[in-house]
Amino acid sequence: MLAVRIFLAFTAALWTPYAFYLWIDPAYLTEAANVAATSPTGVAELRAMYGGVQAAVGLVALAGALRPALAPCALVMLGAACAGLGIARLGAAAIGGAFSDYTVMALGLELGSLAIVLALWKRANAMTNGAAHAG
Repeated sequence: MLAVRIFLAFTAALWTPYAFYLWIDPAYLTEAANVAATSPTGVAELRAMYGGVQAAVGLVALAGALRPALAPCALVMLGAACAGLGIARLGAAAIGGAFSDYTVMALGLELGSLAIVLALWKRANAMTNGAAHAG
């Protein structure tokens, strides 16, 4: 369980500050990923998705790191978010033939995090099932 909490704390430390930064300065995405809002609605969408959703992911990860009872739910949320983002990003990049440095970095984070989540989940379930069968 310690490995899960450490991973969740690391995740929170990555996602949360980046999310708050993008909420404050969504124009950073123009430089980093060539993503630009062309209207106030577009800016609101960037703030909502890159700021709000990513902050939620980071804060749920933090809650799981700080409260062991929340760690399994935080792992499920993180796994679902990373699977959705990673698979959609990979498919979109393949269709568009656009594997920029930003895309490759994001894929590494998302799919790498997904692999870690799955490994931790499998390990936690093996420990739980082993304890249940031992008694």
